[in-house]
Amino acid sequence: MNDNEELTAENTASSPAPKRRGRPPRKPVRESPDEIVSPDVVTLEPKEVGPKKRRPKSKNEELDTAALAKKLQGWHQLAAMLLRTPELVLEDDEAEMLVNDVAALTREYGISLTGKTAAWLGLAGSLAMIYAPRALIVAQKIQAAKAARRIPQPPPGVVNG
Repeated sequence: MNDNEELTAENTASSPAPKRRGRPPRKPVRESPDEIVSPDVVTLEPKEVGPKKRRPKSKNEELDTAALAKKLQGWHQLAAMLLRTPELVLEDDEAEMLVNDVAALTREYGISLTGKTAAWLGLAGSLAMIYAPRALIVAQKIQAAKAARRIPQPPPGVVNG
């Protein structure tokens, strides 16, 4: 053996193990000292693995069609304002008919629009109905201010004298 090999063997024996990449391995959970057979061995029983248990859906929960119809009308009113298209505004009977059809689809396909989902959708709709018209007014004021600052240009072909 030459000296280089001995140094290499000594270095590898005294150097720590190479660093592992990724997530560290899961450490076993010790629930009580009785489960430990020896200081080196820990016994684990497998836990049930699966999706979180959710609140069971109630069969008798129905959509509040009147409130949903009002929100739908508000969304259409908002879209009509933003797009400057008054044809998008829904009448009361149109909104009610549309909401009743949506409710029928949710019943048919077992889709639940209640609970957390409905609350978040309601909040998003309310925020849009409150702040979108105000944002539109602010944008119009900014456009008007920019237009007022523009210097009028003479029409083409006219020479300034």
